[in-house]
Amino acid sequence: MKRYVILNLQFDTRATILGSPLKEEWDAVVKETHHKNRGAVISSLAQQYGTANLDPKLANLLDLGPLPMSILAFHNRFLPQVRDAFVMGAYYPS
Repeated sequence: MKRYVILNLQFDTRATILGSPLKEEWDAVVKETHHKNRGAVISSLAQQYGTANLDPKLANLLDLGPLPMSILAFHNRFLPQVRDAFVMGAYYPS
């Protein structure tokens, strides 16, 4: 008898893409891909969080880092709300 386990996981690596520096030893194609990926991430974050004060929002996302993995359903449900509030500059305790 097989048992199937349904997992609720989220992956958000946008902070990793934003925080990774461009390295001079990379090939031109890799540099161009890195630049396009970074631009796509910034564009999606501007669409999600708004363009007003975008630089502090990007800095806040970099401070948080990538979304940590958790198998707790309660944690997975509310952590994105807390992260979104912090990225938008809502620094008050919850």
